[in-house]
Amino acid sequence: MFKRNLTFAVNMSTTTVHGKRRQRRSDKCKAPNGASPSFLLNVANQCAITCKFHQKLDGLKYKAIAFWEVIVYSVLFCMGIEDASNKLNKIKLAELNRKLRRKKAQKELGGPYERHERLVPDRSQVNDFKRKLPARFVKNLEHHVLKAQVDYLLGVKLLPRRIDVIIDFNDKPYYGKLKLGDSKTITGTTKAPGTHRVRKFLGVLIKAGKLRVFTHFDLARKGISHDVFVKTALGDLLSWGFTIRRVLADRWFANRGVLEWCKGHGIEYVGPIKKRKNIIVFIHQYLKTGKDILFSFLMHGDPKRYGTKHPLQVWIFLAVRDKERLAVIRRQYKERKLTLAQATNKIHVFVVTSKPPKSKQDQAAWLRGLARYYKNRWYIETAFRDLNRIKPTCHARTDAAKIFCMMTRCWLYNAWQIERERRRRLRNVPASWRNGPTLKEFCETFYELKFLPEIFATG
Repeated sequence: MFKRNLTFAVNMSTTTVHGKRRQRRSDKCKAPNGASPSFLLNVANQCAITCKFHQKLDGLKYKAIAFWEVIVYSVLFCMGIEDASNKLNKIKLAELNRKLRRKKAQKELGGPYERHERLVPDRSQVNDFKRKLPARFVKNLEHHVLKAQVDYLLGVKLLPRRIDVIIDFNDKPYYGKLKLGDSKTITGTTKAPGTHRVRKFLGVLIKAGKLRVFTHFDLARKGISHDVFVKTALGDLLSWGFTIRRVLADRWFANRGVLEWCKGHGIEYVGPIKKRKNIIVFIHQYLKTGKDILFSFLMHGDPKRYGTKHPLQVWIFLAVRDKERLAVIRRQYKERKLTLAQATNKIHVFVVTSKPPKSKQDQAAWLRGLARYYKNRWYIETAFRDLNRIKPTCHARTDAAKIFCMMTRCWLYNAWQIERERRRRLRNVPASWRNGPTLKEFCETFYELKFLPEIFATG
């Protein structure tokens, strides 16, 4: 029988809760936040030192890390650059005067309008800093920032070495003046609201239990196959000491380059495959005979790249959505309740690189396990939606600035996941402590625990 923990007092005051929003917990029932904003700034400082920003992007007065502090603060607390720089300047001044008997005021500067000496750069200086970011920084950002968080998880033993990898695209609508032929990163689409142009981002998410963090993020470009990005990301994970159990991806990644690489390294790939003519033949065969749903398939690939090579052997199997069955679809087709095209559209084809068991019973259990486990791929779709919830909204005009904004959001998403995993591992504490914060509560907790008292001290 569940017993209430009598250590904490029960607040009997009534509060009005609007909609489905969860009622806020009292301060006594809040778990202490182990990750502070200083952790994020330390990671930024480590990246700045690795990329040698202190030598190239230091200003006359401010170091490069000062610009990083404003950028991280603005994204974390949903502020613009101007509001973030002004509020962070007050925080720095209050922190400087906290231990001084004689409080230090801001020195007035001359000029046609009122100006004061600042401890952090202002909006125009931060924007100039963002425009001067080198191209190599954009390429190395994911390697240094996200790798630092992975190293932290491994160091505190929150992330095991055996992981699953989830890969997918994320479309960002483009509403600028550039046309499809003006940029190599803008592609056409019919699904974006109010526009026919999007930027496609490639994301790699690793999953171990309930912990999910981004390790690689890049912008897709015309003329460059995404196989290179996928192979590089998987190779990095293997070089970092991970053992990849499975790779879960969408149908866009089920080509010979990715499948051959996974099979060569002993990694099981599971994902749907496009319904081309040679794939639809197997669906029609099942609808007519009703015998087999697992087939051996020889993948030839692009003739220009794999013309002289032997075909790659993989296995494909048929599956349907939840609450549907292959036998029911086939019976409806036989009874002429469904046409051949409608029945074909309801059946999905999956490809797997590992060899299936020999017996029929083991094959059936193996296929059910693969179809059930593939549902974990939808975690990356939820992660993409969480990235969109992190404010402020990015209206970057250049590709470098857009990648910078998206990578910063991935960084904050990983920090949120780290805090939730740390909470889940607490023991001998109230159950409310182990309930991880939502994304909004995570930012609010940072604000309450670190910055709010100092802001109040500024008056």
